[in-house]
Amino acid sequence: MYQTLQASFLKAVQADKPSEYTFNFLGCSYSNIGQYAEAEKYFLKGLEIEPNGTACLVSLAGVYLKTQRWLKQRFAD
Repeated sequence: MYQTLQASFLKAVQADKPSEYTFNFLGCSYSNIGQYAEAEKYFLKGLEIEPNGTACLVSLAGVYLKTQRWLKQRFAD
């Protein structure tokens, strides 16, 4: 199921103007199967499009919590 979703979202992000939400959905599909590094990559790409994008920010925070990297990220700035 996730492979089909990922293939569809990968096609969408290759479009002329992918949205933050497209990257967020793609990242969520990776996060849901435990591929957090891939998920993080797509959430960060979504934030490049919309730096204050709530969807990608919240999803990225979820990845950092699941991987216990929230503390490291918090004090990196």
